[in-house]
Amino acid sequence: MRVNPHRPFAMGILPLKPLPGGMMYEYFITMTIHRLFITALTLCLTAAPVFADGLLPIKLPGIKSLTRGSIFGQELSGPTVFVDYKVEGGPGKNLPEVPPHIKDRHIANLQTGLAQVEQDAIAKAAAHYGLVLPDQKAKEALHGVFSDWAESWAPFTKWGRIRKAKKAGVPLDTPAAEDAFEELIAKTNLPDDIFLTDDVRDWYQIYSAIDINSVSIIPEAHWDKIVTATVASARKSLDYTQPERGWKETTTAMMRGAVGALDRSKHPHTFFHSAKEMEAIIESMKGDGFTGIGVNIEKSRTADGVLIILVIPNSGAKKGGLQSEDVILAVSNSRGGPPTWEPEGTDWDLGKAAEKIRGPAGSFVYLTIKRDSAAPKVYKILRAQVDTPNVYARKYPGNIGYVYFTQWDNNTETEVIGAIDAFGPLSGLIVDVRYNGGGSLGQAAEVTSEFLKDGQNIVITRIQGKLVGRFYTDGDGKHDDVKMVVLMNGRSASASEVFGAAMQAHGRAMIVGQQSYEKGSVQSVSWQPGKRGLLVTSQYFYGPHGKKIRADRTAEGKKIPNTGGITPDVAVAVSDQQFVGIFNDIIDHLYGQTPKSPTADPQLEKALELLRPKT
Repeated sequence: MRVNPHRPFAMGILPLKPLPGGMMYEYFITMTIHRLFITALTLCLTAAPVFADGLLPIKLPGIKSLTRGSIFGQELSGPTVFVDYKVEGGPGKNLPEVPPHIKDRHIANLQTGLAQVEQDAIAKAAAHYGLVLPDQKAKEALHGVFSDWAESWAPFTKWGRIRKAKKAGVPLDTPAAEDAFEELIAKTNLPDDIFLTDDVRDWYQIYSAIDINSVSIIPEAHWDKIVTATVASARKSLDYTQPERGWKETTTAMMRGAVGALDRSKHPHTFFHSAKEMEAIIESMKGDGFTGIGVNIEKSRTADGVLIILVIPNSGAKKGGLQSEDVILAVSNSRGGPPTWEPEGTDWDLGKAAEKIRGPAGSFVYLTIKRDSAAPKVYKILRAQVDTPNVYARKYPGNIGYVYFTQWDNNTETEVIGAIDAFGPLSGLIVDVRYNGGGSLGQAAEVTSEFLKDGQNIVITRIQGKLVGRFYTDGDGKHDDVKMVVLMNGRSASASEVFGAAMQAHGRAMIVGQQSYEKGSVQSVSWQPGKRGLLVTSQYFYGPHGKKIRADRTAEGKKIPNTGGITPDVAVAVSDQQFVGIFNDIIDHLYGQTPKSPTADPQLEKALELLRPKT
């Protein structure tokens, strides 16, 4: 191992600040033509878009800086960084200084559209409350006042609006008109700064972050569609007569509308997250557990609800009686109370369900559960701190080592390689990355380098067809000659695919199991503490010899199976029931428990067979 003391530092980077649990983040600010600020961009790999305190999270530790001129910052989680690989940069590593395809007309059209939405919402609220606003000519003049903030950037409080209205000749100086306007503000809880709130600036930042960092070029014409979708989302959401559809909720809808208007064939993993969802992501970054009920979920394929894939031992969900393959039909804060979530239509958001399941430690959530053919039943579940160990290792007869880990987090190399070292000399080694959805690209490179020879490629990354970087080994790995099998399945994604592709390409290991997830993309995280955030697809990654990992996608972003990913050298299928049972058995082992009814694991048996000495 060699310590690399160098940490790229670029103009505009601000001092590092600590996160809870010792994690750190950094951010840079860049002045653009619209005087907007770009927030932190951090590099990660993960397969799942849903993060929630109430769930077993796909963790995003090992934040890497994504900065202008140097896209390869070192891990930010500790005082020193141990590296066994190098990165050779390419033309794609330098990000543009300003958004390349957003033009002034896009911002102007957005401003005009939102001003009209706001004006219509105020008029609707005034009519609802029986208030009389200024006449049409005055309202048109007021509309112009609302619009000119783009030039002035002056604080636009409700009193400032009235003052500017008077200056512009809008007759708000009559007591009746001014009283009506102030009463409307009081009744409808209009924001003090209609167009200059941090919320609105957040999604302007998102426009710029997407344009600068998008893995594929977003043409000017497509930005017109994004602007239209943003305004349409605002119009659909904003209603000052309904407290739950105010300006903050509307800006969230606008951001999601903008992201949803992207080319989903290129951006299936680009998502906008609420502040609560970002809190869950950051909590999961700490690597010391999370607060929730302790389940892993996905959309049910057979029922209209949330399918529980895994129940963590000793969690509130386990103690409350939940089981894997239960389906959550509704979420409530009290028994018999109104649901805080239930599926609406066919294209409902799993993230919204997750947000309602999560909550502070010590609180309860009530879940309506469908189990097999029984009638739905309500379960009272305690939210609590859930510990999340990462690595399980054991030896099998024949001197064969086995190591499983749930994610590529800050400590993966230390824990995984440490477990392998503890075995001593081995006749064979099984590295199990089934159900491992990804994590830190740096950690994937670190672990991979321990099994390769000096100078061998690990992974190649590209943006808009340009080479961003080539990761390659720096010295021989300490386990570069042990006979190996890597176990993979449809839940092996991102960083796990980086590892599997390198092991297969260099002939270092047999891949046993099923086709991997076929993700093949890197997401950058744009976020500020306490704010909402964005995961934008910023790079595609390829195997050591340039093999495409990312699956082809339909226009709607749906994966076309077997068009990417890692194809196993030895395919071993399992049933859906085995798929869930094997996962639960592994988690039992991870938590130091013996499975009560172990599920047969033909993939593991095949790996052991391949490594046992032939007689």
